[in-house]
Amino acid sequence: MRERLITILATIAVIAVGILSATCSAYLLHARSVIVHALAVSGTQGEVLNIEVTMIYPGDGLVYIAALPLPAYGPGGQGQMFIASSQLAFYIASMLAWKSPFNYSFLVRVTGNVVEVGGPSASAYITSAMFALLTNNSLRDYVTMTGMILPGGLVGPVGDVPIKVRAAASAGFKIVLVPLLNYIMLPPENYGIKVIPVIDVAQAIRYLVGVDLVNSSLTLGEIYSLSRNVTDTLRYIYETIRQVYDNLDLTKLKLRQADQVYKLYKRAEREASLGNYYTAASLIYQAIVKYYEFLYKDTYNSKVLTIGVEEAMSYFDNIASTLKNDIRNIMARLSKEKPTIYTIDLLIGIYERIYEAKNLLSQYYTYRTSGTIAEALSALALAKARVLSLYTWLEVLKYVENRYPSKPISEKALERAANIYIQYCKALIGYSQLIKIVGISSNLEAIVSRLVQLYENHKYVEALGTSFYYLSEITSSLTLGFLRYAISQSSYKPSQIMETLLSGADDLKYFALTSTYRLVQRGLLPIYSIMYIQFGEYYLNNVNTSNMSSFIDNITMVYNNFLLAQLHDDIIEFLYLAGHGNTTITFIPAKTGQKTQPTTPIAPAYTSSIEVSIPIIALSIIIFLAGILLVVVFILLEKRSS
Repeated sequence: MRERLITILATIAVIAVGILSATCSAYLLHARSVIVHALAVSGTQGEVLNIEVTMIYPGDGLVYIAALPLPAYGPGGQGQMFIASSQLAFYIASMLAWKSPFNYSFLVRVTGNVVEVGGPSASAYITSAMFALLTNNSLRDYVTMTGMILPGGLVGPVGDVPIKVRAAASAGFKIVLVPLLNYIMLPPENYGIKVIPVIDVAQAIRYLVGVDLVNSSLTLGEIYSLSRNVTDTLRYIYETIRQVYDNLDLTKLKLRQADQVYKLYKRAEREASLGNYYTAASLIYQAIVKYYEFLYKDTYNSKVLTIGVEEAMSYFDNIASTLKNDIRNIMARLSKEKPTIYTIDLLIGIYERIYEAKNLLSQYYTYRTSGTIAEALSALALAKARVLSLYTWLEVLKYVENRYPSKPISEKALERAANIYIQYCKALIGYSQLIKIVGISSNLEAIVSRLVQLYENHKYVEALGTSFYYLSEITSSLTLGFLRYAISQSSYKPSQIMETLLSGADDLKYFALTSTYRLVQRGLLPIYSIMYIQFGEYYLNNVNTSNMSSFIDNITMVYNNFLLAQLHDDIIEFLYLAGHGNTTITFIPAKTGQKTQPTTPIAPAYTSSIEVSIPIIALSIIIFLAGILLVVVFILLEKRSS
């Protein structure tokens, strides 16, 4: 009996050791922290607020907030923005680091004495800190920052910047980074600290972390030379939409009108001859829009004279009804698509344009009801051109599917992506409510409701496309509002303002070019990113610097195109990482021009690396009790048998 008992106990011990060893390796957590020395304002005084950012691996893709008191969470509230912007900071940082966000978790802990955690003004700094942790780097102790993280990595303006800069100087920092649009509003005074404007988070990382994410010598030509697939697809887009133009009957227009349309077409041809196929395609699209604006206006005037206003408008009602049917047919066709890593970008772009066409038709009916006929016809002309272009995009989609077949993206990855971008959209809506920029839609709750409904109905690609549409619209309004306000408050000369904003445009361009180049290097097809960069360069090369009002409109278009390029890059990278896991990438040390670094930290940073094993004690107890139970059962059975 003793021998059998010993054998059983030995077996239990071996099993316990094996399970414990497996548990130790499976439940090993790695954690590392840095301190963000955020700039805050309490009353009328600036202060440094310490925020501890901790990365945990493996994780669940979420950011956890620890603060006393907890951030107030309400519609458009600053506490809500702190929470939402921290989650967005994680997403953007992981894309910059080429790490799948669902492999990690972050804890953001406010350690300073503060009455209430405020808004998102530290979120660009937190993004940089998360990037540092994800890439095993540290933060520079002599640099601090203020700024809000926005779509495409834009660093958005925040409040009370002069007070925050003075607080940074008083705390002993050598450099403070501020949003570019805040920089041009700073009063001209000696702050006792070096103030550097940043337009995007890549610039912030350059100074805060000391690595360069951007290749400032890249060109679109290098991307084209890297992939023939890209060039062929862009050419096909141009050739397909040109066929739509070729079917227009310019003889239906007055001679002067036809000449305006034809001039746009000739400009498109020139751009195509230079290899700028998307710019050429966009110019042809503008020509199509102008054609239908002229045609509908003349047709209306002609019919009013012969059959009256209401009868004339019924003619256009029939056109609108036909366009609605076209959109339904297009969506029915798209519902059968299984997105791949090569087609997801196109599908998102198509859904963006579908939503634009729907909104234009809605505008037509609104203007028609109110009797503002000119606006109604203009909206209808835009809707007509957009629907025609949608058919060309379906042809492009079929072209890409046939030439670059690939397995479908998993439903789980699409679900996660849709959820992230809906949260992205909510955060931007909250931010727009917080700062009350003129021009932002007042129907924001309906936007969120629509996005959530698509998500709950498992229409993830449509949810992504709709999110991108709203991100584009709100970002455009925010950028235009920021620019107008910043320029109105600036004491700089117009030429200095223009020079600063043009410099920011260059930074955004190279940021987008570098991200796109890295995707193409991996054999991906970021068509929309390249198209937006191309059109952004077109506007950048044609900026009107002789008139400030025109300059603002032009530079807004430039910024928006480069930001949209980055936004499309991010979604392709996210879905690529979802299928391939983390990707190793080399980051180049940055040369920031800081000749001497302090020998001792000005504002000490905290960094640690710890390993935590869980739940080994509980498992050991369970195995021990199971062993005891087996021994007791064995003894009872032996007694019974004897």
